Amino acid sequence: MDKLQSLVSSDGRFRNLRDALHRCDPPCIPYLGMYLTDLSFIEEGTPNFTDDGLLNFSKMRMVRVGITLLAMWQ
Repeated sequence: MDKLQSLVSSDGRFRNLRDALHRCDPPCIPYLGMYLTDLSFIEEGTPNFTDDGLLNFSKMRMVRVGITLLAMWQ
């Protein structure tokens, strides 16, 4: 039980779980909370528009990467 708790611990942005997933071959069922946490931080911490009023493409790329990482396990 301690090993499982250590694996899914949110310490270090789910570092242990990310390391385990990098050693795994798809398909698998990843812990969605990790990806949802990443997307939530991107949404809450990054503005949709730049100071110039332009669409923040950097944020959109971060969202795309998060979704792509999740989709690769399908």
